[in-house]
Amino acid sequence: MTTIRDIRRQRHVQHLHRLGPRIFDELLQEIGAERSCMTMIETRLERFAALNQEQVTALEADRFPSAAIYVVQGSE
Repeated sequence: MTTIRDIRRQRHVQHLHRLGPRIFDELLQEIGAERSCMTMIETRLERFAALNQEQVTALEADRFPSAAIYVVQGSE
């Protein structure tokens, strides 16, 4: 189940993506410095950077899934 918090985070990620790679790198550096986990971040970046663009696109893993919308019937 997708929560409002999930949707908000996804929208923030989409916005950062549109701003370009430098702003994303700044975010990662800030988190890495604050949490003393830059090596962990760099290891994961290397793993994700090895992904194949065509495969990611074919699996539709290059976008967030649509959030489910539920219709609630009112009592009348």
